[in-house]
Amino acid sequence: MGKRKQASSHGDQPWDVQTSGRLLLALNEAADGNPTPQQVIDVVGVTLSLDACGIFPTRNEEDASIAVYFRTDELRDAFINAYMEKQVGVNTTRLMSTGGVSTTMAEWEDANPLPDSIMELLYPDSWSTAVELYQDKQVVGILWMIGSPQHNAKPPSKEVTQSIAQLASPALQQTVGRAWALSDANELHLLEELSSILTQQRPFSERLQDVVERARAATGFTSIGLVAQGTKTASGQNPAALAVDEAAYSEEYVDWALQFYATDDALDETRRFFEGREGPLLFADPAQLSTMEEQSKRWMIETGIRFLVQIPLAYGDEYLGTLRITSTYSESETWERLRVFTALASHIAAILKSVRLFEEVQDANASLTASHHATVQTLAYAAEARDPFTGQHLRNIEAYTTTLATELELSPEDVEALRFGAGLHDVGKLRVPDSILLKPGSLDKREWDLIRQHPLYGEEILAHSNIPQVSLQIARWHHERWDGGGYPDGISGDEIPLAVQIVTVADVFDALTSPRPYKHAWPADKALAEIESHARRQFSPQVVEAFHALFEQGALREILASQVASPFVHPGKREAA
Repeated sequence: MGKRKQASSHGDQPWDVQTSGRLLLALNEAADGNPTPQQVIDVVGVTLSLDACGIFPTRNEEDASIAVYFRTDELRDAFINAYMEKQVGVNTTRLMSTGGVSTTMAEWEDANPLPDSIMELLYPDSWSTAVELYQDKQVVGILWMIGSPQHNAKPPSKEVTQSIAQLASPALQQTVGRAWALSDANELHLLEELSSILTQQRPFSERLQDVVERARAATGFTSIGLVAQGTKTASGQNPAALAVDEAAYSEEYVDWALQFYATDDALDETRRFFEGREGPLLFADPAQLSTMEEQSKRWMIETGIRFLVQIPLAYGDEYLGTLRITSTYSESETWERLRVFTALASHIAAILKSVRLFEEVQDANASLTASHHATVQTLAYAAEARDPFTGQHLRNIEAYTTTLATELELSPEDVEALRFGAGLHDVGKLRVPDSILLKPGSLDKREWDLIRQHPLYGEEILAHSNIPQVSLQIARWHHERWDGGGYPDGISGDEIPLAVQIVTVADVFDALTSPRPYKHAWPADKALAEIESHARRQFSPQVVEAFHALFEQGALREILASQVASPFVHPGKREAA
């Protein structure tokens, strides 16, 4: 353990009712009764003369600092360095005591929650307390405080600590809620526009640059940077883009930043930092961070940057890159303008993943091979994996399609091409925002209009890949109807290719017999009866007849038995897209 500061002879100052009243009044007055987490922490730290205090949200027990206060820069730097090294966080602050009952450093000896670099800056008789923050009976964060008698800081009573927590909880929940919400029509339009740019057929680095420039113009942030890992440019660098306020940054700094942040070392360091953490992470006064590069510090000071935000781009457990944003706005306004990015992050990650897969295919310039098929099918699973309730859907539809095509006496080559195309039928959903695709309630007209574009998106995505033409037909026409009432083209009867007719029946049957957030799974005989009732209207009568024969033969039992139960929670009111 490091050497601690020596205790002074300063006498204890009793915690009194006046201090409690002054604190609670200041908290109530902060931001007209609607304070941000940082405002709560600033008021608590100053009023109670604390050495340090902060709020950690508890997202799956991971660390993501929202607000912190420190008496000295030295203590701030030590704490932030420890945080960057994952030596402090939610789990360590819990050891400072929970429930609002304070403990002293002398009581930590067997389970010291703080590293030596921080302990040596505190007095031996310093105290700490931590209390959980609740919202709707769920723990949403930890409020922690450290103080010492030498600075006239006496630990607040359990009742006062819990009163502070009651005011901090809504502030934390509101900020986190703002960060992850996407409801405004203008933001939805921007999201659609950025998604469209990312899926265009032109050099990837140009697409990234257009995305960050359009996003910066729309949000007004001082700078927005995006670096993608793994897909190298011709120069061997990771693709990167940086959009800045031209009045704030020099051309030399932009050139330096693009070179520095696009290196493997810089990306690996960011990836290690985000391991076990969720984004976005917001850092106040980032120019004071000891880990910040000197070039960035200088420009941040000159430009008046107040916040640095980093948002990881991850596909499952795979780190793909980072969004890095600087802001001169207030904390609350920064969070508000971040909404589109937090919603966009998962979508960008899926696009980055698909771009990498497709570029591998294009670079190889291979014809139709098993390895090529596997790569393109991974893209289809990327689209499907965005919805946790339909992860088995592609495997089921491929099995039904293969069985049905064989019953209709298609050649083995056509059966295989059809199986491959069936797996790609919904790849266009990669361009549908999560806020729409995963919405548990009913969709409005604008949202329906967008989701009905996914067949066209799918055809566009597949158009430049060396795959059978039938795959493009399936992607575009799998929502067409036998009577001409489908979309996007309204074709009917035998204008619809037989392959598409087969996939349409298989798709609907699996959707009916699988659980979804908006319905329970139907029994197989009820689902078959529903399909038969729509023969000659929605479905090809020839395909429906063949499917009925398979059902009677028992050929579908193995497929039905192999379905993985979905962890769906509640049925709602939503029609399948």
